[in-house]
Amino acid sequence: MKRRHPIIILLFMLALVFAANHSYAADVEIGGFNVDQTSNPSFWAIEGWVRNLESYPIKGYVTIKFLNGNGSIVKSVAAAVNDAQPFESGEVGAFIYRTFSSYFRGVDDFDVFFVEVEIEEPMEPLSPVLR
Repeated sequence: MKRRHPIIILLFMLALVFAANHSYAADVEIGGFNVDQTSNPSFWAIEGWVRNLESYPIKGYVTIKFLNGNGSIVKSVAAAVNDAQPFESGEVGAFIYRTFSSYFRGVDDFDVFFVEVEIEEPMEPLSPVLR
């Protein structure tokens, strides 16, 4: 009996995980950025919105990359858009990310990207058991 290579099994398992957690590139507009530094000196917030330019509902999150003066990433985080609920074509979904102000030391800029995730289909109601 041949012994299977553990690397092949590992690659297969990684492919399954990737397939289950895939994301899509959606046509969106991102804007309305506001960095709130005044409400509480210990916490800062970045907020903005994502407009759905697709012809179908989308669901997703934004990744926010905090950059230093050299353009290097200091920190990267994710924030749900529209409270992790789908939003229709033409609608705007808001996002907000709050963090300690100390995380902004050395941060000169930030980039925001939208990541679309698959909308789970609702389950059909089960039919009653016939007896």
